[in-house]
Amino acid sequence: MNGAEGATGSTVNLAGSNNGGQVNSRLLLILIAVLGVIAIIGLILAAVALGRPAGTSVTVQPAVSGDGSAAKVSQSGKRIWSIANGHDYGAYEYIDDEGYLQGFSYDLIKAVCDAADMDCRTVWDKYSNCMNSEAGEHSMGGQGLLDGWYDACMNWSPTIGRTHVFSFSESYDKPTMAQFYVKNDDSTFNPSDITGKKIGFIDGWAYDEKCVARQKGSITGSTLDRANIVHVSSPTELIQMITNGKVDAVFTGEENMETAVKDGTVKKSGGDISCMLGGNAVMARQDSSFIALWNEGFRKIKANGDYDKLCDTDKHSSKGTVGCVPSMK
Repeated sequence: MNGAEGATGSTVNLAGSNNGGQVNSRLLLILIAVLGVIAIIGLILAAVALGRPAGTSVTVQPAVSGDGSAAKVSQSGKRIWSIANGHDYGAYEYIDDEGYLQGFSYDLIKAVCDAADMDCRTVWDKYSNCMNSEAGEHSMGGQGLLDGWYDACMNWSPTIGRTHVFSFSESYDKPTMAQFYVKNDDSTFNPSDITGKKIGFIDGWAYDEKCVARQKGSITGSTLDRANIVHVSSPTELIQMITNGKVDAVFTGEENMETAVKDGTVKKSGGDISCMLGGNAVMARQDSSFIALWNEGFRKIKANGDYDKLCDTDKHSSKGTVGCVPSMK
């Protein structure tokens, strides 16, 4: 009895041991198969990676011009050059009766850019965004030109201070002289002694208090106290300062007062004073390629006579005169 029970028990144990071996074998085969699949996938991925050409990673960058700024390109593929202009500068730039910007500057831009094969666009902006200054402080570059809102600013003459900041094209008109201007009925202002006088200036323009200060050999009190320096943003505002009696006199160029002198609003007081190193030009950042291209186009229109035609027309004469430089002819 005990022997039979022992034999039976022995057979059961042997059978149980055999089934466990079969299960382990299946698991091992499954594991090997999974590892094999993983290995094959790895080999495939490695082969694909090795088959790719080097340098296929692409980073999209904006088109960059020669001066390092983000270039603007027209539909024709040409680089677009933007030029800032104002609206209150005699025959050079003004608003016509229909509200459009006109002037010698706009005519010149078209002629020069056509000759140089440049795609130029004009942008109206405040003068102070091209060149700026604060009363009693050195002039500084305007935010618009320094930050690349546009490539250049029109009608800015080189001066001692400006050449420390920007580059300039060849001058396209003669340097203008500065003078003191007072109300037409003023008989008390002495341009040789401005001690204690309140003087008006256009913010950022060449005819500034630094130019007056350099006249210490001929003008007493030429270095003005800051409280006596008044800045405005345009020639029109400067005339208003005189007529409203907010300043004793203003200091500016004759082109800004030409109309006001003719209509008897203001009058010149004293002699001419030079504040410029050259006549009106285009002003750009020192890292820009704009000036070289502009100069090329400007020389072409001087040589072919187109510049003379622009200067000889009376198209803008109702707003003042333009003092063109002699042509090459």
